[in-house]
Amino acid sequence: MNTKVFFVVFIAVLGIGITTPFIVGAQSPLLPTITIGASPSTVDRGSPTIISWNTVNAASCYGLGAWSGPKATSGAETTHPLVDSTYILVCNSGFPGQYSSAHTIVRVNSFFQQPQQSPIQQNNVNSSLAVTNLVLNKTLNQSTFTNSVEARETDTLVFEIRVRNTGASLTDITVRDILPKEIFYLGSTTVNGAAVSDGIAGAGLNLSSVVSGQEIVIRFSAIVSIGIGQTTVVNQAAAINSSGFSNSGFATIILKGEGQVLGVGDIVTGPENVVPWALAIGFFATLFIHLVFFRRREETVNIASELETEIRKLRTEENPRSLRF
Repeated sequence: MNTKVFFVVFIAVLGIGITTPFIVGAQSPLLPTITIGASPSTVDRGSPTIISWNTVNAASCYGLGAWSGPKATSGAETTHPLVDSTYILVCNSGFPGQYSSAHTIVRVNSFFQQPQQSPIQQNNVNSSLAVTNLVLNKTLNQSTFTNSVEARETDTLVFEIRVRNTGASLTDITVRDILPKEIFYLGSTTVNGAAVSDGIAGAGLNLSSVVSGQEIVIRFSAIVSIGIGQTTVVNQAAAINSSGFSNSGFATIILKGEGQVLGVGDIVTGPENVVPWALAIGFFATLFIHLVFFRRREETVNIASELETEIRKLRTEENPRSLRF
């Protein structure tokens, strides 16, 4: 019977001791087997999906693509994708060069233009009830609400409606927002910071009373639809009372086409294709991990070839659209 000799090699990388076992005279270890999937595999923008995976013969795993960082050898993770996303899992058996990868794709429903709602006519305006309609572009990391913003398709906007009573107490007030057809309601409606049932862009939110001097702050999110082109639209927020009066506030959204400048310093050069960038980053990250932890430069060519094959498979399967985060 052949005697199997085990050597333990300690490699110091960035001051960290890493132990890698090498087996002399033994059979090569089995490659890891990975099973990964998403449930559901198609979601609305920002809605949750669960990525679950299991492995066999895996000692460690790492996420690439739409997620990143070390992953358990089996588990589940909830994500909220905004665009079509590819989740790649790379696992190693614990031996140099013994790795496998697998992936799953989550599709995100597109938001196209919706039917235009009829504007609310201002009748019997109550001068003591002020309605202010403001907006910011969350995609551009804006933090200040203004009455006018610039945006492109798939940008996420946050609207803020302020209803202030400077006169006698009022009761039974309904606040509605009339979104232009180019903007799609996403939800996340709050009243004075507290989450409430969605309805601001539909039948409206009912305020049982607004006392003298009180201000109600309503916020919600929306997304710019796909295929809009260049145009300017107006969003109307209205406070309506059962006795017949209605007051409104307006916010302007300047919609830009691809390749146009969004404000000072925000330069857009055209459609972004996220998938090739994610794959490229994943490719180099995997090479880096392999070289740092195993120092087996002679295997780099094989790894690069296998990863390039994986990338070609992903590109064939993905068929990416014009995407933006």
